[in-house]
Amino acid sequence: MYKPKMVSAVLYKHALVILAILGIVTALIPAATADQAKGDNSESRVQLEANGTTITKMTDLELSGFLRDHEPDIQPDSGYEYDPDSAVGWYTENSGVYISYNLIGDEALRFGTVGTLFEQDGSQVQNEIIAVGNEEGGTGKTWTDHQLVAEENFSESDADETLVPQANAFTRFSDCMDSKGVPGWVINAISIGCAAVCAVTLGTGCVACIAGLAGTYSTNIGYCVAKASKGE
Repeated sequence: MYKPKMVSAVLYKHALVILAILGIVTALIPAATADQAKGDNSESRVQLEANGTTITKMTDLELSGFLRDHEPDIQPDSGYEYDPDSAVGWYTENSGVYISYNLIGDEALRFGTVGTLFEQDGSQVQNEIIAVGNEEGGTGKTWTDHQLVAEENFSESDADETLVPQANAFTRFSDCMDSKGVPGWVINAISIGCAAVCAVTLGTGCVACIAGLAGTYSTNIGYCVAKASKGE
């Protein structure tokens, strides 16, 4: 059953995370690098800012090279499998490298991402967020380093009350998601999940969480972030 009191306790963080997600337009609209300005147009260098930290997306060549030398220890806690071909890599300022993957599941899995942060000391920290349910509602769960840090039940009837329009971009984002048939509760689950990661990891996981969302550009979420941030 949906718990308004628990949602209200994280609503402020929830809104901030949504705004942070909407702020990753530079991650979704590739920008030319200095190398490209010199004539190397092989691949765009994508950057974004998350929680005050600069994150730079790896090129395909960099990603394949990193994965040859490092083996991500991905062990989803949700029980879902991950798609190894969906890997997206990010250099995280003063932290290390974050590699994210999409989770694979049936139609009940509305959203799923798992990734690991390779910290500079060689350790790995895994983050995972899922939203599972149907058009009427579902459950969002978040794990950090294999510890369940957030679990909330959501209903679609409550989604409009929880999703607070903080800016025109947010309204465009919400409208776009609605047009794509993505239930509002899914956005609640994702944003509250990220807020929980931010609180538990004091910033590092927050960056990783938003990087994981940025890696979903081919999905409805990434598509709508791009449209909202461009004013469409």
